[in-house]
Amino acid sequence: MGRPATAPNRRQVGLDDELWERVTAYRFANFLESESAALRELVVLGLEVAERKPAPTKKPVTARGSRRKLRG
Repeated sequence: MGRPATAPNRRQVGLDDELWERVTAYRFANFLESESAALRELVVLGLEVAERKPAPTKKPVTARGSRRKLRG
């Protein structure tokens, strides 16, 4: 029997050289055992940031007369 699957949903993604180098650097800086582990961790971290509620923002201030009506 083979070893149990740690990630049963496999996907293939394409990364340019610069992004792959960043993933590899992250892997070694964080002592992760594989590129797959680094990618999983980065996806989780990215999703946590993306799912945070954005802070309330004020409506942008526009100068008077900046929205002109078109004459038709």
